[in-house]
Amino acid sequence: MPRISNRERLRREITTSLALSEPPLIKLGASARTRLQEASDDDDETDMLLELLYVVETSRYTIPRNRRDLRSSQVPHYLYDLPSDKFLSNFRVSRPAFFAIVGLLQTNSVFESPVSKMKKAPVEVHLMVAIKYFGCYGNGASRDSLDAFF
Repeated sequence: MPRISNRERLRREITTSLALSEPPLIKLGASARTRLQEASDDDDETDMLLELLYVVETSRYTIPRNRRDLRSSQVPHYLYDLPSDKFLSNFRVSRPAFFAIVGLLQTNSVFESPVSKMKKAPVEVHLMVAIKYFGCYGNGASRDSLDAFF
């Protein structure tokens, strides 16, 4: 059975209370904007319910969203601060060889971003993610695992 969101539950309660009033104050199936335009100005409570219904139907969320803070990228640390033996064990290539591969890929048109679009990540980032992905086994190559690593 599908889960009913709090927003949908609130919308149903408001619609039901307005439809069950005497006389029925809304037409079921009419849009919220139509309901507001057809509402009489006599009853303040009705106006308040219709405005609340309009806000609920036109907004996606009924409560403020708590966004997670983005953590800083670990790429500079992996590129420059990680000891050479750790770099080799994580990315299966030595640091000089890694930068040689980056130099070969710099000029490839795949890594150029169109003028009108957002800029792509640097070649170093693409190569690090690809090498790490190819070197993982099983669930280690999942998006969440790579996201936690980088």
